Amino acid sequence: MPYKELLKNKINIEYSIQTQFLSKKNNVFKISYQNEKGKAGLGVIKVFGKRLKQLEKEAFMLTLLRDKKVAVPEIYFKGNDFLFIEYLGEKTLLDIITGQELISRSNSQQLSDFEKRSSRTIDSIIGKVCSCLNSCYLEIKNATGKSLITGDMNLRNFILKSTSYGDDMYRIDFEDYKIGIIEEDLGSFCAFILSYYPAFTEWKIGLARKFIISFKKNFCVDMDNIKKEIEKSLSMLNLRRGDNYPDDLAAFAINTVIKDI
Repeated sequence: MPYKELLKNKINIEYSIQTQFLSKKNNVFKISYQNEKGKAGLGVIKVFGKRLKQLEKEAFMLTLLRDKKVAVPEIYFKGNDFLFIEYLGEKTLLDIITGQELISRSNSQQLSDFEKRSSRTIDSIIGKVCSCLNSCYLEIKNATGKSLITGDMNLRNFILKSTSYGDDMYRIDFEDYKIGIIEEDLGSFCAFILSYYPAFTEWKIGLARKFIISFKKNFCVDMDNIKKEIEKSLSMLNLRRGDNYPDDLAAFAINTVIKDI
């Protein structure tokens, strides 16, 4: 296994694999480890295999953003075809919104609309996501002079890390960053929200709308571009997953999300 390189380099640790994370592009493992001084901890090994260009992109962006104090995981060690990085926990943004929607369903008899069902948790999470993305875009532009977007806005790429100072939203997975417009990221983000099973529920449409309202306040975005990017991302996700939901249902959701914003 390529990550055995850890045992014969400067990080000299003993480790065991605890679990493998869901990833279509790489082999990603949660490990428990102990270094030569007896210090134990948890970490993540992300194996890129032959996708070395993506490894270099990920390492470059994580290092850049970490140096600027942006909420991204620390790289402990860079191997020939893998990264050994900080373990942030497993409370993803997808887990959070899925849980919040279940709560809203259980309270549906007492609460009549999305605004009433929306909890302080959701409002706080929206603020944390916007803050995290704003920091990423700002520091990337300052460091590179280019308008780069992060790509791959899967909600599993946002992790809420608990610290002694409170909870912070971290962004992971930067191997797909590229030159582009912010609306591409934000539209894709909303498309993920809308299309997670069960897709296009009233609650998800309301949540995506709240995110769009916040995005407009926090970023200089064009709503026509946002609409186009949601449409494009939904089409791609539908094709990739084979969900086969009706076009008119997607169109209704998109129009509701961006109406009068």
